[in-house]
Amino acid sequence: MRYFVLLLLLSACAPRAAAPTTAATGPPNILVIMADDLGYTDIGAFGSEIPTPNIDAIAARGARFSGLHAAPKCAPSRAMFWSGNDSHVAGYGRMFVHERDKQFRGLPGYEGELTDRIVAFPRLLRQAGYRNYVTGKWHQGNLPSSDPIEQGFDRSWVMRNGASSYYSAISAGVTADTSTYTNNGRYVDYPTGTYATDIYRNSLIAYLDDHARDHPNRPFFAMASFTAPHWPLQVPPDYRQLYRGRYDTGYDSLRAQRFAGAQVKGLFENIRGLPPPMPNVTPWAELSPEERRMQSRKMELYAALVTHLDDAVGQLIAALRRNGQYDNTLIVFLSDNGADANDVYANPDHTFLRTAFTNTYDNLGTPESFACYGRGWAQASCGPLYGYKNLTYEGGVAVPLIIGGPGVARSEVVRHELLSIQDLAPTFLALAGTDYPEQWEGRALTPQRGRSLVDYLAGGPSPHAPDALFATEMAEQAYVCRGRWKLVSAGMAHRDSFQLFDMQTDRAERHDVALEHPATRDSLLADWRAFVDEVGIMREPPQ
Repeated sequence: MRYFVLLLLLSACAPRAAAPTTAATGPPNILVIMADDLGYTDIGAFGSEIPTPNIDAIAARGARFSGLHAAPKCAPSRAMFWSGNDSHVAGYGRMFVHERDKQFRGLPGYEGELTDRIVAFPRLLRQAGYRNYVTGKWHQGNLPSSDPIEQGFDRSWVMRNGASSYYSAISAGVTADTSTYTNNGRYVDYPTGTYATDIYRNSLIAYLDDHARDHPNRPFFAMASFTAPHWPLQVPPDYRQLYRGRYDTGYDSLRAQRFAGAQVKGLFENIRGLPPPMPNVTPWAELSPEERRMQSRKMELYAALVTHLDDAVGQLIAALRRNGQYDNTLIVFLSDNGADANDVYANPDHTFLRTAFTNTYDNLGTPESFACYGRGWAQASCGPLYGYKNLTYEGGVAVPLIIGGPGVARSEVVRHELLSIQDLAPTFLALAGTDYPEQWEGRALTPQRGRSLVDYLAGGPSPHAPDALFATEMAEQAYVCRGRWKLVSAGMAHRDSFQLFDMQTDRAERHDVALEHPATRDSLLADWRAFVDEVGIMREPPQ
């Protein structure tokens, strides 16, 4: 069976003739490239030392945006992306990984599937004449009704769960080679030994080629939902030695370098100096020589994952050019959340990984390893920002955004307005000339919280008022933003335990000013309680 699937994949990815088309005058094509757990400063356009010329080139025909906020974990962010609404409205108030989370599953707001309170925007794009394609990480539920084919896509090749080896279906939560992959809605075996990024890239290129040949007069929405650079740190052989020795000076040094690079790129105008590191990160100087050696190797491999991702982006863009689709394609690049500090290999809940994989120094990067790069490098990936994935500090929820193509005003200056990942769905609908309905298939829908960015991308003002409310919550981690102020919880949102930060002077979130501004804190706490009621957050686990 696996051999047959692999033959199908290889044949689908073979070069094919497709007559170049002339750029359409109607709605644009849309290509979204979403990275997984990419840190805020991990690409060149946002200050990284890792060369990412293909991703950076998207900004050359558009702009960079520093203020996009997502959820602190992947499935809730993706639910926001597809729905244009809060993750609780879309069904992902929790990730359902831990026992405490599992008590919520199936309750309103915690279904773990895309809910009937929303309609995913590809279904609306299809009604507006688009054909839709997606490859890569889906992570939006396991019911048949949650598959991309049932959510408005014409073709798909996706991983239904949240993470896996790059060479097989084995992951932290899957203890055997059990398929969580679907091809056009049907479960298929993973072609073991084939690299995941290559599968996702080649499948999407095949879809784009076929679209140019078979549907030259119809617009498309396409999404490359890459798993890179999410753990495990496995890279193709040609990439494993790219950065040998590059990170021997350690994560403290890299963090300072990233801050300087991001400042040159115009990212952190209101952060005057490099803030102190997080207290739970062991200083590089205190590591043993062997620990430094292992840590350096992990970051080398992480950088190689980012480089391989950038190469895949370049090949997607080359396909658009070859097919005559490039000039009329809006390209959006972003991450789903901040860098991941977790080390699942060392987690006692995942003992299977330590029997199935071996993380010796010489083995790192191979299919037989399952390494993560940990807190020190994750913090460096976020530069001066505090936190990382799972937390609602900026390091966990602020993500890089680049948009280029038709309708985007070119700008070498970064735009800093606060945006939400929920804004992208209404933007795509507006580009297609359609609206989000009040009803769908006989049921009432919850209005989208996001706002179209179409005019904003053309150089206009933000669609959000200066004092607009931005908020999200996941597993008692929450933030509430209004204007220059941000409330942040540290896992105690259900007890109204928040810190207050002035984002105009302290985006690094190092100075809690709640005692200095009690009225502001109380006002935002009132906003938080209203938000809890509006989107249906459960503040305590059910008894």
